[in-house]
Amino acid sequence: MDRRTVKKLIIIGACALLLAFGIVAFAQYTRSSRAKRVVVNTGAETLFSSNYLLEDDSPISPQDNRRVIPVRQSEEGEAQNDLNFFVTVCNYAQGDLTRFNNRNIGYTVTGRLVKLVTVNNTAGLQNVTAADLASYPGASITAELVDYTGTGVAFNASAPGLQAIAPDAPAVCMLARNVESTDRIKLTFNAAAVGMTDIYLELIVTPAEGSGLKPLTGIFSAAYTTAGKKLTWTGEFTEDSEDPYDLDGFNYVISGSGEGYITLSWDASKLTINPYFLVNAASSVMPDPLPTENPTQNWTPVETAGPTAGWRTIIFYVDSDQLDRYDLQFYYALASDHEAYYPDWSTVGEYVVCEFSSTLPGTQSGGGE
Repeated sequence: MDRRTVKKLIIIGACALLLAFGIVAFAQYTRSSRAKRVVVNTGAETLFSSNYLLEDDSPISPQDNRRVIPVRQSEEGEAQNDLNFFVTVCNYAQGDLTRFNNRNIGYTVTGRLVKLVTVNNTAGLQNVTAADLASYPGASITAELVDYTGTGVAFNASAPGLQAIAPDAPAVCMLARNVESTDRIKLTFNAAAVGMTDIYLELIVTPAEGSGLKPLTGIFSAAYTTAGKKLTWTGEFTEDSEDPYDLDGFNYVISGSGEGYITLSWDASKLTINPYFLVNAASSVMPDPLPTENPTQNWTPVETAGPTAGWRTIIFYVDSDQLDRYDLQFYYALASDHEAYYPDWSTVGEYVVCEFSSTLPGTQSGGGE
């Protein structure tokens, strides 16, 4: 039995339960990888999330909730291919694959083309018209629910407004309870839509009414980058709070441009790293072909001994044409005395070292070049 058939049976059974008993999915979601404040997953449920969508009522502005997908520029005269990009909807908190929502989660997906506007010094979104797309003849972005039967929905000059992105039947998507459940929304940008950086596709994922869950949203565009351009990558803490010791943990962002290798080291006596980053995110981009500097390299990053005693290190490959930002979290390694060991960001910043190199460091236990 294929995945779509299994999912359809789950959906039909769950809908029957909903009608018979009035059961609705309930969870309180907190976006852990891009939130202003990290939430440790030991208390309130945080079991509805996405790799690129944020809560609709989040204080984050539209500019910070946009994703410009980098596309490697083809050689002159070479035909441009469509770009495919995947957005997920999950029944677990990003970064924690140990717990799953214990209720089936029904939801719908809609989309529209938008542009960023500023009114009274406040950023917002505005519907796109056919006139706005006149500068991009033939541009089209298609959104498709790949884990369900149905066809994709095209957003273009003929249909820029709000449309439902729905399976053939039933009309609601469903994440199964008590197991890892992830649905994928495939975005396809045709060649004419790449470079349309002032116009975005907005995705809106709306949970079933009465579920207690909040909608997830995000806006997406695609732009060409110059192949082979090597610049640099940096890592930094991104919290607004002035007092690190008052938080549950710390958001850390690694971002940059170009391709090469990140050596990330941290003082393990002070911080622990989110394990999801080690087993999933850090290995999401692979060099092709594998480099010849160290052909025995294990391309699933693992913690190894760091540059100094008590530190840990991972080395992983980055290429901004594939992915230009990594969000991860660090947590307290000490159970107490937080104010003494995490008094300010200058002190906490000394517990992490992020180094970029255009060539592969010699071993995974070193601290980079």
